[in-house]
Amino acid sequence: MYFFLTNFAALEIFYFFTIAPLTLANVLSMGRNLISLPSCGAQMFFIFLGRADCILLAVMAFDWFVAICHPLCYGLIMSWRLCVQLTLGSLLLGFFLAMQLTVLIFQLPLCSSKQISTFYCDVLPVMRLACVDTWVHEATLSVVSITVLTIPFLLITLSYVFIMAAILKPCSAEGRHKAFSTFPPT
Repeated sequence: MYFFLTNFAALEIFYFFTIAPLTLANVLSMGRNLISLPSCGAQMFFIFLGRADCILLAVMAFDWFVAICHPLCYGLIMSWRLCVQLTLGSLLLGFFLAMQLTVLIFQLPLCSSKQISTFYCDVLPVMRLACVDTWVHEATLSVVSITVLTIPFLLITLSYVFIMAAILKPCSAEGRHKAFSTFPPT
């Protein structure tokens, strides 16, 4: 669990430092901050990389499911090798999706300025600069985003259902209390 929490915290720190410095610069310049397209592309890549967080949360839910529902087999199922593979898999999938989506958006021919007057480089401001119809890009982005958010959400929900079923099975009150005390803080 601590291994996954460490990786999750590292991803969150990178995500924070993607947005916070430009936000601070924008506040200090009283809203007159412009972002160049290369800076915007880099920021957008790291924001898309935040999708790895969603995948890593699903991995953490699986880890918790194994710990609660199969405690005697936990060491066999969740070996260090599998933990590293799951973490690297979520990071690589997030990296791959971030790279693909960033390249997809920045292949658009841009008509307007090569700078964006905002501190947060989002997809829509960049797409508004495009000279062509962006329907395909918007549809692709929507499908990928919904998929990357929905599948981990469903896996997390499913693991919680199995965990709740395991906890609520007839057992001692002390055992139930121990199991509920392992719930992650909200």
